[in-house]
Amino acid sequence: MPSLLIALLLAAFAAAGCGGGGNGGGGDAAGASPTELLNTTFGGDTSIRSGRLTLALDADVQGVAKPVTFKLSGPFETSESKTELPKFSFELAVTSGGATQRIGATSTGDKGFLSYKGVDYAVPDDLFKQFADGYRQSAQQGAKQGSAPSLTSLGIDPLKWLTDPRRAGETDVGGVRTVHLTAGIDVPKLLGDVRTAAGKVGSASSQAQQLSQADVQQLAKSVKSAKVDIYTGADDRKLRKFVLDLQLATGHVALTLQFDELNQPQDVTAPADAKSITGLLSALGAGATSGSGSATPPSTTAPSGSSNQRYLDCVQAAGNDIAQVQACAKYL
Repeated sequence: MPSLLIALLLAAFAAAGCGGGGNGGGGDAAGASPTELLNTTFGGDTSIRSGRLTLALDADVQGVAKPVTFKLSGPFETSESKTELPKFSFELAVTSGGATQRIGATSTGDKGFLSYKGVDYAVPDDLFKQFADGYRQSAQQGAKQGSAPSLTSLGIDPLKWLTDPRRAGETDVGGVRTVHLTAGIDVPKLLGDVRTAAGKVGSASSQAQQLSQADVQQLAKSVKSAKVDIYTGADDRKLRKFVLDLQLATGHVALTLQFDELNQPQDVTAPADAKSITGLLSALGAGATSGSGSATPPSTTAPSGSSNQRYLDCVQAAGNDIAQVQACAKYL
């Protein structure tokens, strides 16, 4: 099941990078066919520069975990150069068993911040630079290959796995008139594309990269029905909302992606009075070891240059292992 959720998130984030019209641009959609609308909505040339993103995943699967909801939301604004780290201020809320945990991440382009339980923490400059450099290198590599961030550049082609697209009228999404399209999904082809994309997006999706052909077939068999609702701007044919609904043999998964205030200026500023990141690591460490009686909070003194580098090396080696990341606090 975790691999399936990763596959869905990859598909949604790929859709987030492809809202512009690379095949003819916008224009009134009154006389356009569903296929024409899909072509221009999911074109290879993105022109989404800013807006407010909402990404929600609801999963209720028997025998795996309690019903859980993930919701990522907040403003974003890309840079003029297309290779610099965008500005954003996102909050991730995870709800399960009636309890909600929230964590936030903010980038002003040259500074980074995290928030946890209502407290803001500054990301060390060296660590943020490492993150920004990785983004820049990836963006520059894409520019050399002549590809903008899009479904096509990731190896995902919705027209291969969206089946029987139909118009379902017009509706308002965030104050914008949109054309509502419905379609079925060829699940094996979708997962095949996701598997291809996973190999292109790097170590951040290492688990998704491990999807084998056998995994794809097994995941496809677990899906009883799949459909998608797409809402594209009636005037500009840019993606405003994308809703994926899967009925599984053991439950239900729904994913919603929505853009509001598309290409409007967004105000992303550094939080005031952000604390040292050591406070966050201490809070996480205490939470992970509560009740054990053996937790030792990390030092709150400012790290030296050499210890800061050891910390960065440790975090990089830890990858997605949260326990190992927490253990790296000993270098701070």
